Amino acid sequence: MDANPWPKQGKRKKEKGKSVGGLLFMAVRSLLFFSFFLFPFSFSWGGPKPDSYWQVDDVQPGMKGLGRTVLKGTKIETFDAEVLGVLKNTSPGRDLILCRLSGLNLEKTGVIAGMSGSPIYIDGKLLGAVAYAWPFGKEPIAGITPFCQMHGYVAAFERRDLVERGNKPNRVGLQKPLTLGGRDFETATVSQNFDDPNPTSTDGLWMVPLRTPLCASGFTARSLALLRDKFRDAGLVPMQGGAATARVSEKEKHTPLLPGGSLAVSLVTGDFDLSGIGTVTHVEDKRVYGWGHPFMAAGACDLPLMTGYVHTIYPRQTVSFKMGSPLRTVGVINADVSTCIAGWLDQKPDMLPVHMRVTLMPDGEIKKFNVQVARMRPLVASLVFTVLTNCVDMEGELPEELTADLQARNEIEGLSPIVFKDTYSGWGYSSNRLP
Repeated sequence: MDANPWPKQGKRKKEKGKSVGGLLFMAVRSLLFFSFFLFPFSFSWGGPKPDSYWQVDDVQPGMKGLGRTVLKGTKIETFDAEVLGVLKNTSPGRDLILCRLSGLNLEKTGVIAGMSGSPIYIDGKLLGAVAYAWPFGKEPIAGITPFCQMHGYVAAFERRDLVERGNKPNRVGLQKPLTLGGRDFETATVSQNFDDPNPTSTDGLWMVPLRTPLCASGFTARSLALLRDKFRDAGLVPMQGGAATARVSEKEKHTPLLPGGSLAVSLVTGDFDLSGIGTVTHVEDKRVYGWGHPFMAAGACDLPLMTGYVHTIYPRQTVSFKMGSPLRTVGVINADVSTCIAGWLDQKPDMLPVHMRVTLMPDGEIKKFNVQVARMRPLVASLVFTVLTNCVDMEGELPEELTADLQARNEIEGLSPIVFKDTYSGWGYSSNRLP
């Protein structure tokens, strides 16, 4: 495992610079060498032993076990779990195990977003990962993604396993009726999508995938609003957060990645940070499984696999969530399939470097920002646009009428740089903020 601490965020450098013909100048330098679907890993690896985890057909109602997760800092704690039933074919080739959770104050908070991936063990064997919740439920009822299907789908690496938008929630009959909160349930509805209408307390036993808290550090409120629009249907909840303090980062820099520990995945790192946080399900040699549901359903990917720190739990009536921060990169997430995310330790992600300079007024001081953005084809344009907008927003309110000179320089490996220049002027382009 990489022993290097998570690199500290770079400080913004200031310097005097000449005007480039307008009130606003921004230069963006990036290395646009896209390698979205490469397979740089060539490990000869047979996977976890089949006798170390449960097969779905062997799971019976009434079985009891233990789960592991982090609710504060990096300390892994245990909670109780009882199997209520098995839902077969909730989507093609997928099953879901219903469990009642208890302990760690879950009776009050309910199942928590950020617990995604929390492993459940019965008789010392891995059952699966907490991945679904019952919004507005009176009891902490969780949907568990069987680990046998997490491992199987990652091993197959099939794009057909990805969540298809537009799939309707599937109502599945229970082998035995359940009595929960004084009500009897004979069926359970399982949603595979994050964009379904939010169920209410009158909709019965309705299981939805746990959303992923997406902690934003250094982003303005307007930039976060742009992200929320882009991630509305992706199961991500962008929220204003902050990086872990230098003291915490130093203290926790050697925290190992263990089942039940926090597993963060970053889309943006550097002067600004944008990271999702969940939980590690299983570590086998250098192979890591987590979350129990997809991140962006991207299939093959190349994202930073990071340890994480939980600041607190934010309780809500629907689904509570963890507020946390990433700590350090320890590997690469290379598989994002419908049952989980998975990656390898001791590998380095290939990120897109973006360098930005902003100055107001002629001969004003130049402020520099440096970030790295995930090379995900559906997101890279939105992420770059957001970080560009954010570095300008950090200058505060702009005049309603202004002239902005924009220059973007793109360096593509093996080719001459491509430079874009444009000028924007008038109140219609700014409205106190850069468009």
